[in-house]
Amino acid sequence: MTVLAQNDIQTRKDVYRRHSSIFFAGGYPHMTEEYKKFQEVEKYFQQCVDSAMGSTEKMEYIKEMCIDMKNELINWNSGSTTTNADPSVSTS
Repeated sequence: MTVLAQNDIQTRKDVYRRHSSIFFAGGYPHMTEEYKKFQEVEKYFQQCVDSAMGSTEKMEYIKEMCIDMKNELINWNSGSTTTNADPSVSTS
């Protein structure tokens, strides 16, 4: 197992990322705010995945967290009778 420094995680060239090779963000100066937010979230997610590479346990943790987050987001607005905008904050 290889231990990577934090700087190595962001510059790994041995990991193929299909979505990263499609579009160069710096070449599009008039990005919408929505697209900028998407890129920001994608960057943090990719850093998490890069940090978990090589560990089945860490990858399973990311998978479980994504499933939980997806369910929270689905339930955020659908059928919620509370006025709480943050699904992680309990109102009971």
